[in-house]
Amino acid sequence: MKFISLASVLIAACMCQLPAYAQARHPESENAAQRAKEASGPAPIHFHYFDAELASRPAHPLDAKDLQALGQRWVAQCSQGGQFASLATTFAPNPALSAKEREALPKRFDQARFEALATAAWRKANAVLPQAPLNLCVELVDAHSEFITKAMRGVTGLTAGSGKIMLKVSVDADWARMLPYALTHELHHSYWASHDFDPAKPFTLLDYLVFEGRADYFAHSLYPDTLAPWDEALTDHQFKALWPQLRGDMDSTDSATMRAVMFGDLRQQIPRWAGYSMGYRLVTQRMRRKPTMDIAAMTAAAASAFLPGDGH
Repeated sequence: MKFISLASVLIAACMCQLPAYAQARHPESENAAQRAKEASGPAPIHFHYFDAELASRPAHPLDAKDLQALGQRWVAQCSQGGQFASLATTFAPNPALSAKEREALPKRFDQARFEALATAAWRKANAVLPQAPLNLCVELVDAHSEFITKAMRGVTGLTAGSGKIMLKVSVDADWARMLPYALTHELHHSYWASHDFDPAKPFTLLDYLVFEGRADYFAHSLYPDTLAPWDEALTDHQFKALWPQLRGDMDSTDSATMRAVMFGDLRQQIPRWAGYSMGYRLVTQRMRRKPTMDIAAMTAAAASAFLPGDGH
């Protein structure tokens, strides 16, 4: 979103630390983080926080121009070498947040709990689809980012390539509830980018629908109790009405068409998140039919394999 995206080359990144005032809090969370870290050998995730980047800057005040430049540099570092690095520019840190406002965010964020949950989610996904070590870039936001805080339930993400994921996390939302699902969705994109992405092949609307639908199917398979409202954006009636309308556009590579279908366009009477809901439905319907597919086969299958059969 949201969850968009996709490197055979991982970025050289260090484990960035939050300022001292944001550390040594929440002993239970820190113990959980340590247990997760020790569970299966070396930590699989390198965490890189934009707010820690700001804290490492010289003491002089940062104006909007400074913040924008730092944000662009951070995005480039997080996405370098990724198959979908060009998409990362749309995921730059929010320029509306001042340096002073950003300085307050880590004080309201449980970093240890975040890293414990993220590490556990990586290990759970890795047990099904073996993952590369992950470079995870995190920007903290607050309630001013209303779409992330409310509609996205506190977390939104983008995969810039294999092993390169960017998250925006709202400190004013119950992000811990959504984090495992959201990260697992992006980890599916990361796996697909590494194993199945073909840069020489056109990326069509059908590819986009199935790309997102598979990621949500995988995330739901591991976290079935997590509600993802974009997957339920269409009623049965709306799906049956929309599918004939859009069926002829499935081979389209037009970005405006994709944007309208995936995110909604009231002028065309396409509901918000229609494409995500449609893609999830196509994948779910196929996974219920025979011959059956496991998650790896589902991930590798051509998008055309998820076209509905007669009667759908």
